[in-house]
Amino acid sequence: MVKLVKLNREMGKFVSVYEAKTELSSLLRLVEDGQRVVITKRGKPVADLASHKSRWMS
Repeated sequence: MVKLVKLNREMGKFVSVYEAKTELSSLLRLVEDGQRVVITKRGKPVADLASHKSRWMS
């Protein structure tokens, strides 16, 4: 199960690079359900994992 570092409705769920790498399938399921995931490196946001449809089709 994915350990969620932080939850904020506007920013999404924060996970470390390590967690993102080891739990990618679980994170993709969250994204498919409409949630956004922010990947952090040393506590700083470096990437967003968001639905392709919601990002490009809106």
